[in-house]
Amino acid sequence: MSQWPLVGRADELRRLERLLRDPSRPGVVLAGPAGAGKTRLASACLELAEGAGAATARATATHSAAAVPFGALSALLPPSDQTGAAGSDRTELLRRLVEELVGRAGKRRLVLVVDDAHLLDDASATLVHRIVETRAAFVVAVIRSGEPAPDAVVALWKDDLLERMELTGLGADAVQQLIEAMVGGPVNGAAAAFLALRSEGNALFLRELILGALEQGALSEQEGIWCLTEQPTPSIRLVELVEDRVESLSPEERTVLEYLSFAEPLGAAELGTILAPDVAEQLESRGLVTSSLDGRRVQIRLAHPIYGDVLRSRIPALRSTKMARALAEVVEANGARRREDILRVASWRLTGGGGSPDLMLTAAVTARQIHDYPLAERLARFAQQAGGGFEADLLVAQLAALRGRGAEAEDRLDGLAATAATDDERFRIAMSRVDNAYVRLQPEAQLAILAAAEAAITDPELRDQISAYRSWFALAGQGPRACDVVVGGLIDRATGHALVIASIAAGVAFAQLGRIEAGLEISGKGEIAHQSLQTPLYWGPWLHRWIRCWLMSAAGDFEEAHAAALLGYEQALAEGSAEAQAWMAMSLSGVACERGRVRTAARYAQEGAALFRQFGQALGEFHCLMVLAQAYGLAGQAEAASEALRRIDAFPSPICADLARVKEAKGWATVAGGDLPGARVLFEEAFDVGNEIGDLIAAASALHSLARIGHAKEALDRIRTVGEQVEGELTAARVAHV
Repeated sequence: MSQWPLVGRADELRRLERLLRDPSRPGVVLAGPAGAGKTRLASACLELAEGAGAATARATATHSAAAVPFGALSALLPPSDQTGAAGSDRTELLRRLVEELVGRAGKRRLVLVVDDAHLLDDASATLVHRIVETRAAFVVAVIRSGEPAPDAVVALWKDDLLERMELTGLGADAVQQLIEAMVGGPVNGAAAAFLALRSEGNALFLRELILGALEQGALSEQEGIWCLTEQPTPSIRLVELVEDRVESLSPEERTVLEYLSFAEPLGAAELGTILAPDVAEQLESRGLVTSSLDGRRVQIRLAHPIYGDVLRSRIPALRSTKMARALAEVVEANGARRREDILRVASWRLTGGGGSPDLMLTAAVTARQIHDYPLAERLARFAQQAGGGFEADLLVAQLAALRGRGAEAEDRLDGLAATAATDDERFRIAMSRVDNAYVRLQPEAQLAILAAAEAAITDPELRDQISAYRSWFALAGQGPRACDVVVGGLIDRATGHALVIASIAAGVAFAQLGRIEAGLEISGKGEIAHQSLQTPLYWGPWLHRWIRCWLMSAAGDFEEAHAAALLGYEQALAEGSAEAQAWMAMSLSGVACERGRVRTAARYAQEGAALFRQFGQALGEFHCLMVLAQAYGLAGQAEAASEALRRIDAFPSPICADLARVKEAKGWATVAGGDLPGARVLFEEAFDVGNEIGDLIAAASALHSLARIGHAKEALDRIRTVGEQVEGELTAARVAHV
């Protein structure tokens, strides 16, 4: 596609339209870095002008044409007039050329775009200046910021003849809009964030990244959402663009860029140990690297991420190995005192052939704690093969589960259980198996594992953790009211892991019971305990935010719930945590559905379902599909709602805590299909289940749905009774509406 959609430039377009309508304005200067989208915006300006009835013309300056007087404008001028002149003759020539050029427009106003005006030859620059000065036409002069330009061009804004508009990179929202316009569907937030980060909003780089990712199949549709299934490699066009910038560098300068592409940021001291320290300064003066202070350290980075992608892709494998070893040795020699130093050194050692099992295992644990599961698994597997023992074996199994390979994880954990030598080892294996079974919707397996662990373990603190997991089983098997009974005494005495695990179950149960204040209190308490854990849980800390969003939504605090979920979602994208992204997408979908914003709800539910499916987390996928079915049902999209329900029915029987919401979702899908009697039955069943198990928020929602399809009288007394038992404005509003 030669002409891409123009996004993220609404303000600039409004300014251009205002200037075009003002007869006293002779033009505008569009300035910005290479690839900022200046030419595309200038084209949009021409479209506006043509739509208003103006005549338009375009010229492009080039390095080669700069050697010829009037070379850039030659296609617009009569051949006989393209000659040089001096003194009064030159003044007369300019007057005649202006008349000739403007005369092409007849009685209409002429709008002239001059692309790359900083490359104009002096004669053309003087002519453009004369056109502006005499207001003979509206001139759009496109220039590259920071580049030298003829005096006559500089005078256009320096002497206030033209307004100068400085274009910056596209924002994240504009990047997402552009990708979605190009692929024709919703795009995963992580894919949009990655492309925004790599391009830094540069429209040219973004275009090439998207085209390259599509051609390579790295950007593809997964269950209705466009995702990056792998990191795209630089396209030929991107390589050409970057090589054009670096082709004149000395070997020493290119080597510095290669090291930075491999390991940025690097401290000035680290870089100076490997290479001559003044080379980085030369590169900074040329705009290829940047430096900044991080405490007392001077950190050096490439000026643009794309430079690193291209340069790194062109480093031979043997040279990469050598560079990795050199970097590891330098950082180790300087002490490697920071947490990120451990990860950097271990990663370089891995590339360079490996390091000690202790280093690799420590780094693997660190990578897991920051949710970089692919790196953590690579490091853990190396540690395992190098003799890392039980800790490495367990971590490899846990990471298999975290990365969606639940069956492999169970096989590994089974093997470990056969050789476990201590209560602590047996307990940690058992709890890893419980986590794996829970997310795979295998409650019977979970119960059997818990029973076996209770029979084998005597340590009181460990048994508290088992009891905490039992509260999850009570929630899944019997619902929130039963969970409340199990967790009641435990919450007061539990600490550490037991408190965190119990707080998650209690938070969900209280959200369903309508005990909003108690739920927020225990969720906050659990999050504080989670942050102080020395060893990570399977469940990330974002789960507490997900619960708080649920509680706030159940109370009717939709603005706060949305803001908290969106903040968590954006943090997940910034940290590269796909699992956190999935949970926050689920939150955003649920809040949007409650607010009646069904299109937004469906979009986030699709994204969350696709991510959870990728991880093999059936529980999360199931929850997202519930929202998806309800959103489509509320939107009247019967076929799409039925497809979501078909996927729900392919799972094992839903856990008890979800039954009421599943039935309500099926009810709205049935409404969309036109079967109101059938929907009435499903809403009644949803109320009965919710009321029985203690999911009072869902029970009230089901009765409200019943009223919305014409059965308010049947719902009124019951919803009033439920409303007396729960907190928050949402249920009160539903009661009032019925």
